[in-house]
Amino acid sequence: MSFRLDPPHVYVADEGLRDVYAYLTRIVNGINYAFGFLDVPAATAAGGSAAAESAENKAIRISGASTNLQYPSAKAVFDFAVPQTRTINGLPLTEDLTLTAEDLGAVPETRKINGHALGEDLTLTPEDLGADDYVEKAGSDNAGWRWRKWHGGAVEMIAAAVPVSLGAWSSVTNDLYAASGNISYPVTLAAADAAVQVTAAGTTQAVVYGVSGKTTSGAAVTVLRPDNTETGIAVDVYVCGRWK
Repeated sequence: MSFRLDPPHVYVADEGLRDVYAYLTRIVNGINYAFGFLDVPAATAAGGSAAAESAENKAIRISGASTNLQYPSAKAVFDFAVPQTRTINGLPLTEDLTLTAEDLGAVPETRKINGHALGEDLTLTPEDLGADDYVEKAGSDNAGWRWRKWHGGAVEMIAAAVPVSLGAWSSVTNDLYAASGNISYPVTLAAADAAVQVTAAGTTQAVVYGVSGKTTSGAAVTVLRPDNTETGIAVDVYVCGRWK
């Protein structure tokens, strides 16, 4: 591979134009020499005789041109190069550069967020943000329950219109009957002393009389009705206890 002026053999009548063409040819030769595409003998490079030229030099030499023209200097060849005064991120090109994160405007790995260095991916927790307590996990099920577990140990369980199967009705008065059924919690409690609030859902005539038999997994509900025809009711439930 090399650079050359085409056609390589041109006769130029005007002597001044011959010198110009010869000089351009030597510039091309200088570029080839600088990139290692062409071996230039010392005699020719210093303005020596044409007899010392290589075959490739002879192929592109112009007959009749002046012989006192020199190959251009490295500066003449590389005047198009990037000047040393040019800068990269404010650093001059007077020497080899090693850019840092700060040079590129990047955040260094030693920088910290809430005490955690940025040497790897971070997952901040509510404690990192100074939260006293927070919901650690929440969920729901197909039975109508929703719950929230707080990091501090509390748990809330809420149900809307959860069906409760009732046992046998017993007469309380001539026009009032009572029956009981069980509700099951979606989250097992650490203790059975949870606060439980139950109300009858919908337009039923049933009234929740009370909650008893509380365990870590559920409680018993007593319902009052003016008749003993229903085998089950729907209730709304709110439970607040501790899951740990």
